[in-house]
Amino acid sequence: MSRPVKALVSRRAIAHNIDAVRRIAPRAKVWAVLKADAYGHGLIRLLTDSSRALVRADGIAILETDTAAALRELGWGLPVLLLEGCFDSADLDLAARLGVTVTVHHDQQSALVGAPRFDRPIPL
Repeated sequence: MSRPVKALVSRRAIAHNIDAVRRIAPRAKVWAVLKADAYGHGLIRLLTDSSRALVRADGIAILETDTAAALRELGWGLPVLLLEGCFDSADLDLAARLGVTVTVHHDQQSALVGAPRFDRPIPL
């Protein structure tokens, strides 16, 4: 049986929360973590509806390179961080083209990002 559940995302609340974190930790970077399609709220819709609030963050943290590509296609120019990094050279090549920051969690990812095949360093 379906349930009459409705989630409301408030642009004002997002902006307030980002500003609150900045007051508490003024030198910290503030990233909006929007993995799992913005936790089921729809990443693209959330960015379209709340973009004025989310640009207050230093960047957006996501999981997949295809999501990073969708963000760039929408015109998102702020930093993007891949929380789980890249798992193969195709993902890393796409991340490099999109100009996103990748994380390294294990030796295979370290070897992947250490391979000399890019014109410029990849942000880690």
